Amino acid sequence: MQQQPLANPHAVSYMETGVFFALISVAFHALTTIANRYAVTQLTISPWDMAMLQLTFGGVVLLALAGFGNKGFRTLRHPFTWAIGLIRVFHLLMYILALTVLTATEVEFLVKINIFMAIILSITFYGRRLERTELGGLGLFLVGWATLTCFQSGGIWGLVFISLAAFTTALEGILAESHKELIRAMTFREHCRYTGVIMAVTGLVFFLAGAVMGLISENFLAIDHPMQGYIPHAQLDLTLLSLAVGAGVGIFFRAGYTYYMFKAIRTIKTEYYLMVTTLAPFITMGLESLLGYLGYLETHGLDGMDVLGGVILTLGALWMIVARVERENRKKRNQAQVAERL
Repeated sequence: MQQQPLANPHAVSYMETGVFFALISVAFHALTTIANRYAVTQLTISPWDMAMLQLTFGGVVLLALAGFGNKGFRTLRHPFTWAIGLIRVFHLLMYILALTVLTATEVEFLVKINIFMAIILSITFYGRRLERTELGGLGLFLVGWATLTCFQSGGIWGLVFISLAAFTTALEGILAESHKELIRAMTFREHCRYTGVIMAVTGLVFFLAGAVMGLISENFLAIDHPMQGYIPHAQLDLTLLSLAVGAGVGIFFRAGYTYYMFKAIRTIKTEYYLMVTTLAPFITMGLESLLGYLGYLETHGLDGMDVLGGVILTLGALWMIVARVERENRKKRNQAQVAERL
């Protein structure tokens, strides 16, 4: 009888691989955020135009890397592809509304309630459960979020906007998990094709939604309405500069961020991916401080309670991740011991 190979207790687990993908996505996300902030504040490019351009150009580049294939048409026809595009547009709208009543730091941390929402959605639709060793981390996370909530400056509307923005992020991940083309994607080219189609579709949805909201703002909102500075105009104000910057951010940052986001979601699922993203605000603040010191960006002081609440919820999220990684490693060691006895 041929002897079966023994399980390797030191092999990298799927959780460790997925966390690695998530960390790469978080790094690209921080670079995307900094580039967007510089484009909007220093170059005065419309945030809506930036989102549309970088998604479109990033998607086209990924499709070019994927090459020809009919699987792209399957992704294009899938209803979840268009649902994700619509959800992303709604997310950005709620995120922008939240920024009208909350500080940027408050928004960055408060939106992490999407972790709790993703946990609830994963229980509802997939029957997943947290392990007992993760519950302490969940409790610490909720304490951190409650701390932020008590000291946030946006009142009830701030919580409404940020909760809707958070829910859309969690829902996007849950839908992506069920997207048949993501489940089927195995190779680099297949992942590029899947991600590229979704990014291009989302860019198109941004264009259409921007045109509709622009018509609304021009015909139904007063000129001095506070929202006039946040939503797009009916006619796109594209320049060579905005095209170049939007294309650059999409190709070099947004494409990598989205590609590794979907890879991480496929590997470790939505809730654990979002737990890793709690590190993003700290990376972003570090890059902002560096660029502010060099004179490229205007930086603002940080509120102590915001940072304290953010640190607490991040520690809670990392607790849950470490507990799940340790559980998987323990399972591997037990399987290796059983194999050795056989």
